[in-house]
Amino acid sequence: MPTNAVALTRLLLTERPSLMRLVQRIVGSGETAENVAQNLWFQVQHLRYPRAAMARRQQGVPYVRFVMDREGHVLSATLERSSGFPDLDREAVALPRRAQPLPKPPANTRPEQATIELVVPVEFFVAR
Repeated sequence: MPTNAVALTRLLLTERPSLMRLVQRIVGSGETAENVAQNLWFQVQHLRYPRAAMARRQQGVPYVRFVMDREGHVLSATLERSSGFPDLDREAVALPRRAQPLPKPPANTRPEQATIELVVPVEFFVAR
């Protein structure tokens, strides 16, 4: 990951606390800022803002429930809570599958479970 990407990601984490909480849940608590930044950068690379939604300046935070195995493969993804905009909701549900394989969870994160289920917010905001 480029050094400037790490700096940008750290800035995003400080500006959007919900992103930090999301990444911490995925990579496990106690991770370094560098690891959190790298995992967030991985996800940001795969997010696509739907053109029609951007043209209409639609913004929102859909929540997606997904199940992944220990190798980072997405087994299912569903919409948990709508943003109020179908285009944003569809992109949020598509994101986990497109981004796979996701970063593997640390071995000490729920080691007794073969799969991990997460509900995560996907933030869509138009720059001012």
